[in-house]
Amino acid sequence: MSTRRQVVILLNPPANDIAIRDNYCSKISQAAYINHPIDLLIQSGFLSEHFEIKVIDAIVERLTVGKCLDRLVDSQPAAVFCLAGNATWPEDQKFIQSIKRRLPDVKLICSGDVFLESPMEFFESVPGIDAVLTDYTSNGLMQYLTGSSSQCDNLVFRDENGVVRDHRKPIESNGIVRFPMPCHHLFMNLDYRYPFVKSRRFATMITEFGCPFHCSFCVMGTLGCKRRSISDVIDELGVLKSLGVRDVFFLDQSFGSDQSRNIELCKMIHRTRPELRWLCFSRVDLVNEPILNLMKASGCHTIIFGVESANQTLLQKYRKGYTPEMVRNILYLAEKTGIRTVATFLLGLPGETWDSAMETIDFAESLPCTYASLNIAVPRMGTDMRQYALEKGYFDPGNQHFDQSGTEIIMSTDTLDSEQLKELKKIAVRRLYLNPRRIARVLKSIRTIDELGIHIREGCELICRYMRKKKL
Repeated sequence: MSTRRQVVILLNPPANDIAIRDNYCSKISQAAYINHPIDLLIQSGFLSEHFEIKVIDAIVERLTVGKCLDRLVDSQPAAVFCLAGNATWPEDQKFIQSIKRRLPDVKLICSGDVFLESPMEFFESVPGIDAVLTDYTSNGLMQYLTGSSSQCDNLVFRDENGVVRDHRKPIESNGIVRFPMPCHHLFMNLDYRYPFVKSRRFATMITEFGCPFHCSFCVMGTLGCKRRSISDVIDELGVLKSLGVRDVFFLDQSFGSDQSRNIELCKMIHRTRPELRWLCFSRVDLVNEPILNLMKASGCHTIIFGVESANQTLLQKYRKGYTPEMVRNILYLAEKTGIRTVATFLLGLPGETWDSAMETIDFAESLPCTYASLNIAVPRMGTDMRQYALEKGYFDPGNQHFDQSGTEIIMSTDTLDSEQLKELKKIAVRRLYLNPRRIARVLKSIRTIDELGIHIREGCELICRYMRKKKL
């Protein structure tokens, strides 16, 4: 007679807005998009070896706090692995406490950017937390739940005596990462969506964790860099094919950070999954015309590039590592190759002035990118920029609630205050998102009915949000 396995819930908790909390980079969706939470996906592979896994994504399922709590109680879990983030921290903190009140004997493990800098402090401020996972590619959570407390890699946890143990491991640079096959099938029927995919049915995966670059405003460079073997990536793409998935979003922060590996991977994708359609984040100093052609041949249709600023002084100060001229050249090459591009920009870094911000907006408007995306600088946990801003007194160090999409602006500098940043954001949204030429470029790039539906949904949501903000 088989014994029923204990249940572990993978949870993206409810919020008042479309909250993205995965990959240690929480934010509020600027339109209607939300991808599969990569932290939950990868942990599903580890945990499914010993537990029955259930997924509750309260954001995509549009669950209220009450309904989400009822679902948790009805599932009778042994443990809950819960995402949280700076972008939603006040709500997350209350919800974590609510879980513990309704399920006092359940192990509650959290993960997210809010915990990265000082995870141990949360065991006092949020006593409902039993453990914090600081690397979602680690098997520490499985070790913890199966009683291997002497291991628990990359986990900070309260032991059976109530003592908080810190089992974080040193950051790896250019390391290797392996993990069991994620349980993609558990996430396939939920309403995940992303504006640049070509089909509503898509998957999210990574080929590497963290980032080898060290832009001082970005959390990814603080995580180290670990790459998967090409064979593991191809195996996962094979599983996705068996699930009927043709479209993939590679969530690597800097796809192709090792150029020789990128070339080999693209050749293998072309050989084994010639029908694959995919998109990724990358950097303009990682690609050239031959590599872009190879990526295109292997199914890449869209690349998201972090441009950030048109001001060379700011780019150097924050260790971006390339110039506006490089950006323009690569975007032209991508257009020539037939790859769509998304250029992301960051306003409000310490040292930004009104003139430098307008320089960036002008630059963004002139670029041959298909899409543009605007963010506001925030003091992300563990970054050098955060430390600098703390020393300068640019924000309240007790404020753990901030969001790069600019729903709230918490950081004022010597050269720009929050009201000026709000005004700059309005100008940028009007000129970048509501620009008829950019809209025409986007419409021209649409190739499938699904794409058309995705863009209509995203566009309507973006306009509605803009109009609501305008009324405020």
